[in-house]
Amino acid sequence: MPEEATTKRARRKLGANPSQLWPQMPKIATPAARAKAYLRVAGLSTSLKGATLDPVLDLNAPEIKFGRLLAAPEERVRHAAVRRLNQYLTERCLINDNSVGLSELDLLKLWKGLWYTLYMADRVPVQEELAKKLAELLWCVAGNEEEDEYAGKAYLDMYGDDSEEEDGYEVVMEEISNTLENPNNGSESENADDEDSMEMMSEKDENEGDRECSDEDEGETDDIVIPHCRGAHLAALMVKTFLQTIRREWGRMDKYRIDKFYTVIRLMIGQVYKYMAKRHWNLGIVRLFNDTIYEQVLSQVPNGLRFHLIDISLEELANANAEAPMPLTEATLLDVIEPYTMLSQSCDDKIVQ
Repeated sequence: MPEEATTKRARRKLGANPSQLWPQMPKIATPAARAKAYLRVAGLSTSLKGATLDPVLDLNAPEIKFGRLLAAPEERVRHAAVRRLNQYLTERCLINDNSVGLSELDLLKLWKGLWYTLYMADRVPVQEELAKKLAELLWCVAGNEEEDEYAGKAYLDMYGDDSEEEDGYEVVMEEISNTLENPNNGSESENADDEDSMEMMSEKDENEGDRECSDEDEGETDDIVIPHCRGAHLAALMVKTFLQTIRREWGRMDKYRIDKFYTVIRLMIGQVYKYMAKRHWNLGIVRLFNDTIYEQVLSQVPNGLRFHLIDISLEELANANAEAPMPLTEATLLDVIEPYTMLSQSCDDKIVQ
């Protein structure tokens, strides 16, 4: 039997260890073939095998454990979990007797895990394909045209046009007697009674204000756990939680990883405009998504996120309009870019303007 090589020089003469070689490397001749090999090794191009997930199970159920899988150290495990999300989200949001739905809290947990999945993705082809799959999750919760038309109409009925909005305050004109004619009408006792009544009214207003604040906090807590079925409202909620996650984690991104998050933001905004286009630029749906984008990104810092949306929006809108069944008109275009016109009018930051 030949003696085992014990020195580095002897091991170097034997050549590389076959178990440490990449078997596809000799077959790679072009950059396209290399990108294809990267996707195959990452598990993003092969067909998914195995049993389907039960949509009744919660995201935190031990049978699913999406949080652990999406942040797993092995990329094939992470990417397999992302691909299983398509079937799980689609069936969980169906409108039937066994429908469970998704709440805002579920989507926040989900995007937290997906953020780590993209954070740990290496190589540009893998990052681009993964970002594409994350953006296409929006269609897993989309409804049909009839359901989305109803959701858009309901949104318009709830919030209406800007011209029809009311401030919520009612001005009541009261007749006030002219006290200059009878300057001695009042007395000290009446003044004291008036002061006491004013103090009681102020205390009552403070108590009512505290009670209203507590009721609003409880209402917000309840809203975040309410499950929703598929439709434009759930798609907008998915975009909202996505933007919340990106804004929350924005300070934790370094210069080496920022490009792949720029890519996923671009693809998500592109899917939003495609959603509007496939629904024939329905005014309710357009305002539903526009309000989400404005409230979550354009109306607050960081400025880097706002600058990126300003840079990419018109380009992605043009791409969506090129494939739209009904092209944009001048009036519809003004409705679609309304968040950016509002930003130019209301933003106090001169750099953003």
